[in-house]
Amino acid sequence: MKWSLPIACGLGGIVVIYYCAIIGFYPSQLTIADTLFFLWVALIFGLFYLLVSYAFFTASLFIWIFIAFPFNKLLSKLDNGDVIYFPLGTTTKIGGLLFFGFFSSVAIIIWIFKTDAEIFIVALTLITIGMFYAILDKVYRDKSYYLRKLNLIGLSLFILFSPMLMIDNILGNITNLTFEIMGVRQLQVDIKLTPNLMEELRTHPDKLINSSGNSKSNNAWLTGVDILFTNVGTLTKVKLDSGANLVIPNAQIEAVTQR
Repeated sequence: MKWSLPIACGLGGIVVIYYCAIIGFYPSQLTIADTLFFLWVALIFGLFYLLVSYAFFTASLFIWIFIAFPFNKLLSKLDNGDVIYFPLGTTTKIGGLLFFGFFSSVAIIIWIFKTDAEIFIVALTLITIGMFYAILDKVYRDKSYYLRKLNLIGLSLFILFSPMLMIDNILGNITNLTFEIMGVRQLQVDIKLTPNLMEELRTHPDKLINSSGNSKSNNAWLTGVDILFTNVGTLTKVKLDSGANLVIPNAQIEAVTQR
């Protein structure tokens, strides 16, 4: 237990590094107090990932409930004593799986259409999770399996991490959602800058502000921008609608308003 806090902070730090690598930015002048930020990241990211993993697990078993009977019947004709049947469980367990699996399946379908995820890869992931669950069930029940504990751990870890390993945008979506919940990532917001900085941006040789459509006539606001990283360290990274990126000192930001 004494290592749980350092491990959690370390995992949070890994998530922060991964996100910063995606956006091409790393916060400056972090302090010891920011270890609490890493811990907070680990807790929120872990919670979201467990919910996603559970959704995929229950949706997988929900699908396998309907295909297990013909699947097991086919296997019974090929059974030479080493065939692994898919476990259907008791009526009570099936009832619970039908309830949670149905809502998980609906949630995954909605997510597919909102994120343009590859349906084939998602379906393959769901089927694979069910197949490994069947192997896990056999290992759990058969005490004679060699290296039984090691197999149980390995199979359980694969089922837990298979959505992240097999589907490209799972990790990115959970990471973005984590930082949005924490307020580090803020989409489509208006930022009020100090007059001096705003004037310097307007006179920049590349005319980033004038060409982007992100400025108001009062020369004070950047409107409809995406903050990719803020509130940690001394710098804020902003993305304009033109695709240009700005790194702004936090002291130069006077206000941020949500749309």
